[in-house]
Amino acid sequence: MGNESRPIKPILYTLILFSLVGISLASEAMSRFGLADSYVWVISVAFLISALLLGKKPVLVLIVLLGVVAINFPASTLINYGIDKDMLLAAVCAIVLAPTIFNLIVS
Repeated sequence: MGNESRPIKPILYTLILFSLVGISLASEAMSRFGLADSYVWVISVAFLISALLLGKKPVLVLIVLLGVVAINFPASTLINYGIDKDMLLAAVCAIVLAPTIFNLIVS
């Protein structure tokens, strides 16, 4: 009876990653390229980011989540701490992509 709830856990984890991290990070990145109004691009990039984060360790996902929260702070708050929003976005994207690229190169 306990095995029936197991398939729901990865689906919920995927939906949480997609809605919290994927959409926010994708819309911020696409706005830098002037594609924020194109919902197809935003959703596609959000799915890609979510798919890349699914196989990662929870600590890495937590770091990315904290980065996304920091990206959504007002610009004046980030400036007070001396953080550039573009550099923070690049750092979070690098945290998402670096382990995947490393695994592709090593294998």
